[in-house]
Amino acid sequence: MSSYLAHSLLCSSRCLASGLHSWNNPFAALKCATIAAFSAQAQTQAVDTGPSTSGRRSGTDSTTSGARGLSGAKPKASSPPFPPSSAKQQQNPAQRTPSAAAVAASSSHLAPTRLLQYVQTILHRELLLKLGPRSWDQVPRLVSVEARVHAAETHLNNEEVEKWELLLYSLALETLTGHPTTFMAPTNTKNSATRTSGVMVRLDVATDPDMAYSFMEKLIHVILPNQVGFSGVPPPTLVTPLLGDKAAAAKAAKAALLDHRKAPLRPHVTEFRVTNLLQYPDFEQSFWLFEQLRGMRVRLVMEGASAADCSLLLSGLSLPVLTGAAAEAALAELAAEARRRSRVAV
Repeated sequence: MSSYLAHSLLCSSRCLASGLHSWNNPFAALKCATIAAFSAQAQTQAVDTGPSTSGRRSGTDSTTSGARGLSGAKPKASSPPFPPSSAKQQQNPAQRTPSAAAVAASSSHLAPTRLLQYVQTILHRELLLKLGPRSWDQVPRLVSVEARVHAAETHLNNEEVEKWELLLYSLALETLTGHPTTFMAPTNTKNSATRTSGVMVRLDVATDPDMAYSFMEKLIHVILPNQVGFSGVPPPTLVTPLLGDKAAAAKAAKAALLDHRKAPLRPHVTEFRVTNLLQYPDFEQSFWLFEQLRGMRVRLVMEGASAADCSLLLSGLSLPVLTGAAAEAALAELAAEARRRSRVAV
């Protein structure tokens, strides 16, 4: 290749000299220009393809210029510019296999949580087999998830505080749930504009199931197993309207009247305390900001024909339900807390 390149450069220089000497002869100049162009093309090919023992461009055949071979046969078709794997990757995304689509959906941040997929594909079917309801709408289900931070359970130790004093706790609940918080109404309605008794977030399972089960997934599989002294949640209890709350009583009576099922669903609730909030992975990057967090209360609202059905739902969600003396002690503690708050409200 080096001798071929030197010969081409020599020919181009000779032609250029001849053209300069015969400036008035146009045919000689045209001939030299053609030879010089051929030499420049040969130099470009030699630089691009690198050294070669045959003097031809690597990866090409002698018949690629369109000329027939000595036998007169047509030249074979050249190999495709892209390997088969590249052509397969460039196909329409709609033609991908279902397994590839499932993998892409699972890696997307818009994919549903694993707990939600488990509830929809496995837990509902298991509840149908164990309870044997007459229809699908009689299966117990989770209605809402509420996260609350009461002012009396913070380092402030007051039943009512100024709203700005709970802004850090409000930011913490928003970080955990992804929803804006609301201030709980204080006992003194005159100061409701500036004071509050706590902050809370309510996640509706019907309207936003992915966010609700995402919060539940971290709570069940990360926080509660690492909580010291946690042995289970109190058994679900039937939600009854408070004495004097005529609007809630009328709403419950209307719902019972419209429900013509043999075993109508009734709202049940269970509430438990979470103490190790700083173990949430959401606070890992800003641990120093939330060091004052103590704990929160989680309230699960369910619908079921009985408390036993709702307990079965909680067990399916990997939430152990207390039984025996432990369950009675937990329910007594919740009742005492409710009486204390009612006395403060009075």
